[in-house]
Amino acid sequence: MICPPWKRSDCRTELLARPYLHEVHKLESQTGEEKLAALLAALIMRFLAILFGVRVEIPPLTAQAARQRIEEKTQELAQARQEAVRAHFETDGVYRLL
Repeated sequence: MICPPWKRSDCRTELLARPYLHEVHKLESQTGEEKLAALLAALIMRFLAILFGVRVEIPPLTAQAARQRIEEKTQELAQARQEAVRAHFETDGVYRLL
């Protein structure tokens, strides 16, 4: 039997999100000055996008926004992995053990 590219546990969103939750913790523990600097950087990036068409993705500025972005991205990644595993088992020459 040929193994699929990921195990079933590799498709779980909570496991995919674990490495990124450190960023949420950093946002939660920011000081006022750090929050102000992040807001200023986001404003500058938006001005660059408006004036010159330079597209730079603005990082999440709050822990809630970071959690939401992590949840969305890990859900997309989990679905893509599940589709890859499903497609793997639908190919010829691969059989499932019941």
